[in-house]
Amino acid sequence: MEWLIAKTLLSLVVVLALMFGLVLLLKKFFYGSKSGSSALVEVEMLGTRVLQPKRAIYVLKVLNKVFVVGSSEQGLHTLTEIGDAESLGELEEKILASRSTGRTQVSLQPFSQYLQNHLPTFMVGRVRKGSAL
Repeated sequence: MEWLIAKTLLSLVVVLALMFGLVLLLKKFFYGSKSGSSALVEVEMLGTRVLQPKRAIYVLKVLNKVFVVGSSEQGLHTLTEIGDAESLGELEEKILASRSTGRTQVSLQPFSQYLQNHLPTFMVGRVRKGSAL
């Protein structure tokens, strides 16, 4: 009777060890290491602003370019690319200042104020005076 319990427990340990080894093997070959192809392109989140539940705006730096991306239930959409040298310089200064003070998130001006200041650069076409949007 004791041998039967020991044999059952030994079988259980062997099966659990095989399952654990299989999971490690699958992780290694199917998911790769952390230094896989995703590490080739560095994506840095410079800031985020939640507008409503399930709606947010992200400022991302990808390959020395800065993008403003909107998130909603329908997915992610690129709103604009910040390309003028003055805005990029100002953004870099704020990032360096925040890193030197040890803060983890960049504190930019309020989004409504930023949008009012930079609205013409976000618009693709100009709206004529008196026309409805």
